[in-house]
Amino acid sequence: YRTLTFIQRTTLPNGKVETWYEALAAPGRLRIDIAPLDSMNATMYVGDSAYTFRRGRLANARKDRNLLMTLGFDVYAQPPATTAAQVSEQGVDLARMHQGTWQGRPVWIVGAAAGDTTSSQFWVDAQRMLFVRLLQKLPGQNNQTAMLDVEFNKYQRLGGGWIAPEVIIRVNGREVMREEYSDMRAD
Repeated sequence: YRTLTFIQRTTLPNGKVETWYEALAAPGRLRIDIAPLDSMNATMYVGDSAYTFRRGRLANARKDRNLLMTLGFDVYAQPPATTAAQVSEQGVDLARMHQGTWQGRPVWIVGAAAGDTTSSQFWVDAQRMLFVRLLQKLPGQNNQTAMLDVEFNKYQRLGGGWIAPEVIIRVNGREVMREEYSDMRAD
């Protein structure tokens, strides 16, 4: 599929639950409207930039490639060289790769040698060729680096492709967001 809409139940660490309405156009465009819709709070990812709106006004614009979009969606809608360049720009060494196991399934781990859990890397289900995990070094406070760990779980078929309706995001081992998708519609 090239376009996708879904409703996302977003659970934050403090137990707060938000509803996000998301619309994706692959490659490279994602709009997130945060309920209530009349608040006009939204975020848009366009290419390598993110734009945040509060009460309908632009509150922030920054360079921010959403690597989860690249690996989970855009990879199927753009040339492989484009994906490789985008992933490399985010610090993943495409020359390093090994095999492993994730949730009982064989995976390809790209960006790290066997046993390395500190380099930026992504994991792909070796049989279905679906992105399942991202480990990424992020700049932190006081010159510390943080480790982002994202899981794409519970894959199911949708519109001739696949979607993972559960996404778990951790930073330094602590869950910071859980996403659960419903009303998923392709094209």
